[in-house]
Amino acid sequence: MKLIYLLAAVLYIQPLLAQQSNPYILQGVVLNKENKPIAGATISIHGNNTVSDISGRFSIIGKYADTLTVSHTGYKSIVLMVNSSTPFLTVHLQQLVKVLEDIAIFSNGYQSLPKERTTGSFTQVDNKTLNLQVSTGIIDRLKGVTNGMLFENKTDNPTGYTIRGLSTINGPKAPLIIVDNFPYEGDIANINPNDVEDVTILKDAAAASVWGTRAGNGVIVITTKRGRFNEPLRIEFNSNMVIAEKPNLYYLPQMSSKDYIGVEKFLFSQGYYNSYESNPNFPALSPAVELMIKERDGILSGTEVAAQLNALGNKDIRDDYQNYVYRKAVNQQYAISLRGGGNVMNYFLSGGYDKNIGALQDRYDRVNLNMANSYQPFKTLRVNMGIFYTMSKTENGRGGYGNATIGGRQIPYLSLVDENGNPAAVANTYREGFTDTIGGGKLLNWKYYPLDDWRHNRQTTSSKSMVANMGINWQIIPALGIDLLYQYQNQQTDSRYLKDMESFETRNLINTFSQINTPDGQIRYYVPPGSVLTTGTGVFVSHNGRAQINLNKTSGDHSIAFIAGSEIRQTHSYSNAFTTYGYDNDFLTTGVVDPVNPYPTIFGDSRYISNSPSFADRINRFISFYGNGAYTFRGKYTLSGSARRDASNLFGVKTNDKWTPLWSAGAAWHISKEAFYKAGFIPYLKMRLTYGYSGNVDQSKSAVTTMSYYGAPDYLTNLTYGMVEQFYNPQLRWEKVSTLNVGFDFSSSKDILSGSIEYYKKHGKDLFGPSPIDYTAGLGINTVIKNIADMKGSGWDISLQSKNIDGIFKWYTNVIFNINSSKTADYYTQPGVTWGGTFGESITPIIGKPLYAIFSYPWAGLDPATGDPRGFINKMPSADYSAIINTFTTPDSLIYHGPATPKYFGALGNTFRYKDISLTANIYYKFGYFFRRATINYDQLVNAGIGHSDYENRWMQSGDENKTTIPSFIYPANALRDAFYALSEPTVTNGSYIRLQFINLSYERIIAFTKNKFSTLTLYVNASNLGLLWKANKLGLDPESPDNIPAQKTYAIGIKATF
Repeated sequence: MKLIYLLAAVLYIQPLLAQQSNPYILQGVVLNKENKPIAGATISIHGNNTVSDISGRFSIIGKYADTLTVSHTGYKSIVLMVNSSTPFLTVHLQQLVKVLEDIAIFSNGYQSLPKERTTGSFTQVDNKTLNLQVSTGIIDRLKGVTNGMLFENKTDNPTGYTIRGLSTINGPKAPLIIVDNFPYEGDIANINPNDVEDVTILKDAAAASVWGTRAGNGVIVITTKRGRFNEPLRIEFNSNMVIAEKPNLYYLPQMSSKDYIGVEKFLFSQGYYNSYESNPNFPALSPAVELMIKERDGILSGTEVAAQLNALGNKDIRDDYQNYVYRKAVNQQYAISLRGGGNVMNYFLSGGYDKNIGALQDRYDRVNLNMANSYQPFKTLRVNMGIFYTMSKTENGRGGYGNATIGGRQIPYLSLVDENGNPAAVANTYREGFTDTIGGGKLLNWKYYPLDDWRHNRQTTSSKSMVANMGINWQIIPALGIDLLYQYQNQQTDSRYLKDMESFETRNLINTFSQINTPDGQIRYYVPPGSVLTTGTGVFVSHNGRAQINLNKTSGDHSIAFIAGSEIRQTHSYSNAFTTYGYDNDFLTTGVVDPVNPYPTIFGDSRYISNSPSFADRINRFISFYGNGAYTFRGKYTLSGSARRDASNLFGVKTNDKWTPLWSAGAAWHISKEAFYKAGFIPYLKMRLTYGYSGNVDQSKSAVTTMSYYGAPDYLTNLTYGMVEQFYNPQLRWEKVSTLNVGFDFSSSKDILSGSIEYYKKHGKDLFGPSPIDYTAGLGINTVIKNIADMKGSGWDISLQSKNIDGIFKWYTNVIFNINSSKTADYYTQPGVTWGGTFGESITPIIGKPLYAIFSYPWAGLDPATGDPRGFINKMPSADYSAIINTFTTPDSLIYHGPATPKYFGALGNTFRYKDISLTANIYYKFGYFFRRATINYDQLVNAGIGHSDYENRWMQSGDENKTTIPSFIYPANALRDAFYALSEPTVTNGSYIRLQFINLSYERIIAFTKNKFSTLTLYVNASNLGLLWKANKLGLDPESPDNIPAQKTYAIGIKATF
């Protein structure tokens, strides 16, 4: 009987099994909540993949009763059970609501963290935001869209940007840059922005301390694009062209030609140029002075000279630079990528080419190749591999404004072309009367042609960079995994500076060391005829290894995420440079020079021929142990902590002294999840609190004695010599930075208003600073560097996003508002130091004042009788400049204006969208700071020929002191007088401004090719650096460039397509 029942069951089930195993076609449509089709949704079933067409429809082959997965970027994925009897499917995808709790995952370079579990301070810039601006470099695209990041040019911070201000005084000021989990040691300009998925800024200790001794200035984490499993092939193409306007040379405060000639006339009448005329080296004189000499010597009449001087007075060299030198800059960018994946492998391939031609016809070419693969043979094992290669080349262009000088003087009335439009000769170094006659025609042409000379001075820099990485992730059990990662980076930079025989510098050098009065009548060349070639090579190699354990477990009300690991890193950099004389670029032959002994010159003295090769070699090693964890209870309360210990070969003489422990702790509270919380208009509210330590390492400093040796011999002993750069200092260690951060994240009903508000305090401890040393130690110095300085900083980071209109027409607003103040807390100053005014371009460590501060000498106005600038001595007006300057023995007696970096800064962005058209306008602002503008310096005017347009507004007669603060012209010039005025109150200006940073207009359209093949096509135009909307100063100065050419307006047009 049992056998009969079994046979019946088999006969009944067999058709069903056959039905389930036979292939079948499943059809459907993917819609959004408004029942509009969603094109490009990925549909997956049992290893088969397809995408929905322009009408949202799809068809896919199935073989078994299985799960169907439908997904699309920006929508929640949906999983359905299907089989051969499933009818036509209508799938509705729900758009992801971007409340803060559900925003994408943050990466800190060690792990990916969901926003809801984080306690630290992060700012994430997504791919869409990055693409609102067009640039060759990725960092440029962060300006105006990144909360807490300030872009400010300072002489002691070449990167030009900071995160939440500075955390150091004398240490490195650049944030740490991470690319795909490892520190990026090369030139960040090598990164192709089109390969970047998103950028995350780590701002507080809980977020950044996992990076230990390099995170004190903040961390920029760059995540590049990768393929995805079970994703069809996706091809992306992007191309754009950027055109920049010519630089506005007329913005520069150049002294007028008439005024300049007037000063030359006065100096000539005072006999100033007599020493130049009698100088045996025949230094060059300006055309106006040469005319005055000809009039004095009776060669030209006064009428002729007056006419020619009048013609020169009407000339402006900027006209020639504008017409013959500068061009509109053109940048072209092309990028293509392919990505996709199946069940066991995904891939990403990309290529990029940038071709930039600058305003001076300088060139920059860059080629990027990127490949990343992930292989997952088992669900518990994944192998990631990637290689990133960049090749770039930079070539110099024409000489820019200020390149054409006479005797080092910038003459405003020079002509770069003659009356026929051909390149004109300029007496750059020597008087024409000397170069035209010396040598009796045996020497090389000694004329300088500034408009053409750049063609014979070709400087190229070629760079090749490769980053290769490999990682293995093994999920031992669902909650426990292991990561093993390795990265190799190699960057080589080769420079080549060829000055051929037509180059003025080469001709000048050969002529200078030529002897024409030899017994046999032949010219003797101590510098062999031929080109001068200088080459240099710099190589940077790094190895990074990491082993890490990952624990992620959720059980009931409890969730824990923990990582622990160790990493080891070695960096090796070395370089060399050589100069070759008499070089023949065709036959690759060279001449020989003697750099050891001095040789006679055509001027009758003896000089050395510089030919000193240089070498540098540095190896740094680091090892670290770290742990980072977070515990969450009931999804409402999170506690986090991290600890790290770093060591290197830079510090300490004992092993224990090399280690620096760093840590952080944090907590988060989802207030809106509490039962007592009833504020329905704000359905999401979270509080975060963190405190901890990160560090700052200066790889140029060491605890042991270091020396530098000079290649050229000492001019007295003719022996090689060197000097001690750093003295033995076994107590030297890393700088440390403590950070307290309190933040609130919130979102209103329907996400109409969302954002975050954060307050932070920073304390830089054990900072590098001078410390007094006993002069009897015999070191020849009064101070050594020790960890004795302190600084403190605080501020607010506020980010708000609003949906003002969210219908067919959409209007979104993004507000960034930052407050930052950084002050010196402790710093040693040698007794007896005299204090003075500051320019604010570098840190001036004064206790209790901002790191970048503007101080001035108190101003007592111009003397009504003489126009002399006056200060105070014993509270009385005085023009005794030596006494005034030496009066200030403390900074408190100076006038403090305020910080030289903005206390308030941020951006306001508005996006308007109607159907397929989107317009974004971004405004960038800075408030609460000052800058010191340049002004006339009569000592520099007389002795170096450097003028300034302020000369026109100088005091000239009694009463002028009521309408100008610019001193009278005096001769002889008084350098102390000029220094006092330059650093006094009148030259300080309020730097606050509002700027239209960029406007981006795009049109996006889905174009169908076939039923299941379509393209998303985007056309976009962009305008940036559009100028100031408002500024506090009334002088017409751009606070970003008060004395230099402002950034040019740029206009871009581009096309982007996704297939």
